[in-house]
Amino acid sequence: MQNSLTLTPNKRLARHLQKQFCITTAKQNEDAWHSAKILPLKTWLINCWQECPDPRVLLNTLQERLLWQKIITENLGEKFISLTKLAINAHESINGWQLEDINYPTNEIENFVIFQSIYQNFKNYCETKNLVTSSQLPTLLIPYVQNFNLEKITFAGFDEYNPQLQNLITVIKETGCEILELDPNNYQNSIQKRLGFNKIKQEIITSAKWAKQILDRNSNNSIGIVVPNLVELRPEISQVFSEILDDDKAINISTGIPLGNSPIINSVLELLSLSEPFSLETFSRFLLSPYITGAETEKSERAFFNLQLKQSNYFQLTVSDIKQLAKKYTKNIPLLIKTLQKWQEFFSQLQNKILFPSEWMQIFAQTLQILGWPGENNLTDLESTAIKYFTKLLQDIAATNLITGKIPYKKTLQILHDFIIHTTLQPEHEIDAPINIFGTLEAAGINFDYLWIMGLDQESWPPAPHPNPFISFEIQKKFLIPHASAERELHFCEMLIKRYKRSAKEIIFSHIKQIEDRIIEPSSLIANIPEILIDDLNLAKTITWEQKIHRSQKLETLDIDPAPKLTPNETIHGSSRLIELQSLCPFQAFMEFRLATKEPIKLEPGISKINRGIIVHGALEHFWQKVRTQQNLCQLEPTQLQKAINDSLEYSLKKLELPPSLYKLEKQCLIPLLTGLLEIEKSRQPFEVIATEKTIQINLSSIQIKIRIDRIDQLTNGNTLLIDYKTGKNLPSIFDWFGPRPKNIQLPLYSVALRSIQGLALVQINVGSLKFKEISLEELLFGLRTIGVAENNLRSNITWDELIEHWRSILTKLASDFAAGEASPTPLSPQVCKKCSFGPVCRVSCL
Repeated sequence: MQNSLTLTPNKRLARHLQKQFCITTAKQNEDAWHSAKILPLKTWLINCWQECPDPRVLLNTLQERLLWQKIITENLGEKFISLTKLAINAHESINGWQLEDINYPTNEIENFVIFQSIYQNFKNYCETKNLVTSSQLPTLLIPYVQNFNLEKITFAGFDEYNPQLQNLITVIKETGCEILELDPNNYQNSIQKRLGFNKIKQEIITSAKWAKQILDRNSNNSIGIVVPNLVELRPEISQVFSEILDDDKAINISTGIPLGNSPIINSVLELLSLSEPFSLETFSRFLLSPYITGAETEKSERAFFNLQLKQSNYFQLTVSDIKQLAKKYTKNIPLLIKTLQKWQEFFSQLQNKILFPSEWMQIFAQTLQILGWPGENNLTDLESTAIKYFTKLLQDIAATNLITGKIPYKKTLQILHDFIIHTTLQPEHEIDAPINIFGTLEAAGINFDYLWIMGLDQESWPPAPHPNPFISFEIQKKFLIPHASAERELHFCEMLIKRYKRSAKEIIFSHIKQIEDRIIEPSSLIANIPEILIDDLNLAKTITWEQKIHRSQKLETLDIDPAPKLTPNETIHGSSRLIELQSLCPFQAFMEFRLATKEPIKLEPGISKINRGIIVHGALEHFWQKVRTQQNLCQLEPTQLQKAINDSLEYSLKKLELPPSLYKLEKQCLIPLLTGLLEIEKSRQPFEVIATEKTIQINLSSIQIKIRIDRIDQLTNGNTLLIDYKTGKNLPSIFDWFGPRPKNIQLPLYSVALRSIQGLALVQINVGSLKFKEISLEELLFGLRTIGVAENNLRSNITWDELIEHWRSILTKLASDFAAGEASPTPLSPQVCKKCSFGPVCRVSCL
């Protein structure tokens, strides 16, 4: 132990003073020197305790938190676990301000009694298990001060000392050790200015431009930016400064990011949470995770398998299901199957086990190893650092056997999750940057050439007090415990502002002038500082890299050339959808049928809309192939009808190979729907079903279009009726069938394919609506006249044959355009774009 020591309130000031010491010593032309012993106070106390012969074990921050959670849960119940932070703060205040034996006022006794119960249990547990906390160290170290062997201790950057620390300092003094105080902030007569802004974003942008201008003048300048609510504003601060400085190495932000926000660590929680059966959503994330075995090797095959699974209607999967489906859809994911089998064998041994955390940590590590975490890719620096943090967390949890005892797997996972969300990830090597962005306390004691402190409006600074409800408010106020009262907050902020004023040669204090319609005054602590305007900063116009790119652009001509024409060797398997998309938006038709791209499948609860349509069509096809006529339908007894419906649904459902639970639910949902539809069918005029799911091919401009007609009925008068089932929420209107680019082309296409029909029926089969809408040719032609034949270039007395030829010419034109490569992004209406999934590759906004 060296005989001289400097202590600081935090790590950042310790690093700053160490750096300043090295710079000063180097200027004295020293070739080599002993590094100064400069430590944060908390680190020094922990080091001293570890060198003491005391057998008691020091809990780290996370372990102490876990013990408080245990005590609170056992005494008050799981729902009160949110009191953990308040309990820890109260414990620290009791130690720091020596409140152990203080008598509470009788009017505040209720909260005290609640806390006293858990506090006493906490103390008893620690005494029984020989555990201590860091807030006890200044008191516990007093018997061992002779072992410190120090001649001088310098306290640098401390504005105040709590009674507990004062006692330790007094005892150290009595050993003959010299105690000094150092104010590291030594700027006198600094230039101080005050700036007001209408918006926080404007305040951030201006501070970034100001910092850039100073740095451009002299790259050796040190610049500090202090942001009181830095944790909340970090993403915006980072984005603005990165854009304006255009050099991330010039910026260092003191606050880290939550460890759980790191994807590689978040993946750990997901991997360890795996249990059979998997939900499809959970397994999909696992399947596509870059942090498991074979993620890169089988990347394409797994993506394809994931797509197939989404179409399979499985919403819960076992490993057996996955193996079976993998054989069906792809045989190219052996690494995944092997990994899952190993995991299943290993995980099955853990069921209902109760172990110590140290044992669970070994199992967690084995589980991750089996799954191949952290994957095949090279790790980034931040990922490597995150893994080191995670490894340390596993070690910390392994050391909690005395606290938790034996616990189940799920509880251990909860502890790991809690440790992760309460751990902040800092880069392994801090950047020595000219611009440092700090929270309120982190900048205290550090010197800069230039300093900007923002967020100093009247409502934010001093911040509102938040006394601890577990300690008497009267006592907190009397002993000046931090955050206890408005007076205490004001006193502390006054000290901090005075320190800031000594921290740089030029300082800007900024604040917001209004929030929405309310005028906000500057904090009273900076109100007497001369106010300036933004223009007084003489900031040069700063151009971000985005603006540079934008300004360097030249006027570009976009040639709307057609796509390549269809070649004789190019096979297009078209359906009515091809013509429909060409009508709605040629670009969509090109993407789906020429480039074979499709909209990503969205996971939906229950069965997909597409598959429900398939089931309904299949069931009705089977039913009418058996029943054939309305007369036969009407002659069925209720039990016979229900059996026929049941048989038809089972026939259709089996084709989709649904999971048993979904099979049953879908059947229960569709039986009343089909029963209701058939009651409507009974009330129609007599008919015979002459075709179901009839496939017809039609040639349009050399493109073979395959269409499937749901059903054709023949009425007693000999007329034929084309029936189209709709399982969606909306039915097409007559307006949708006309125009050079019809919104709905099914009726025109069916009519061209089957010239002999005399009517149409749209059948809506939906939980919210059950309709049978029949339209005769006469009604159709009359409706056409009412919507305006002139607008459609048709005669007012047009015949059915003429209308069919009109539709044929429109459909042929759409098919010809498709074959010719017409793929312009020209949507029929804005609604078409809203439903389009090709937005990222579409240039409709450029036209």
